[in-house]
Amino acid sequence: MNSKEELNKLIQDNFNLPLVFIVNNSELNVEYGCAVFKNYRCYISEVYCIEDDCGKVFYDDIDEVQEIFENEMCDEDEYRHLSDEDFKRKVKAYIEKNIEHYKAIVVYCFN
Repeated sequence: MNSKEELNKLIQDNFNLPLVFIVNNSELNVEYGCAVFKNYRCYISEVYCIEDDCGKVFYDDIDEVQEIFENEMCDEDEYRHLSDEDFKRKVKAYIEKNIEHYKAIVVYCFN
């Protein structure tokens, strides 16, 4: 868990970066209302915004994003003939070019 002082320092040292809050969906057990999270970690990371059936979903783990798109793209004809290494490279290039992402100060909240 980070301290307020660490968060303040991150903000002061990186004032040009947006501040984003990530709360894992599994932490939210309420249909309506609010939840309070006292525990958090803060760090600088690349944040990825993926549109799915539920709307926008945000990730700060490129490996997770890569896996999502590998699973989506693996059966497409244009990628079937590629080696695993070439396929991963193509997916990474696709993400870089087509998926909204930006560097941010992330506050990851949890119970």
